[in-house]
Parts: sequence; C-alpha cells; structure tokens
Amino acid sequence: MLGPVKAKVNSGITARVLPTSALLTLDGRWIESGGPDYRREFNAYLDALPPEAMVVRVLYHS
Repeated sequence: MLGPVKAKVNSGITARVLPTSALLTLDGRWIESGGPDYRREFNAYLDALPPEAMVVRVLYHS
C-alpha cells in the first residue's frame, strides 16, 4: 500500500535536485525559474535531450 505513496514522494524529491534558477536551452532560450511548473518543465527538457548532449551546470555570483 505504501508503494505508490513512496514513489510519489521520491519523484517529488528527485524533481528538485537538478533545476537551477535559470535554464539556457540548446535553441538559445533563457528560461528563469518561477511558477509551479518550472521544475517539471526543467526535468522534462533534460529528459528529452539526445543521449549525446552534454549538460553543463554553471554557478555564478554577480
């Protein structure tokens, strides 16, 4: 009985791991975080990238 609940909790936790405050897509779009769907869209974008795509995470301070 706890299987589906645990799976939902785990998916919510893992969805928060990668998203950063902004995403620069391969086609040059700059997408800033905000809104309830940002994490889902961020992760869906990464999942849809071709296997040979290289993902770079940059941490910067201004």
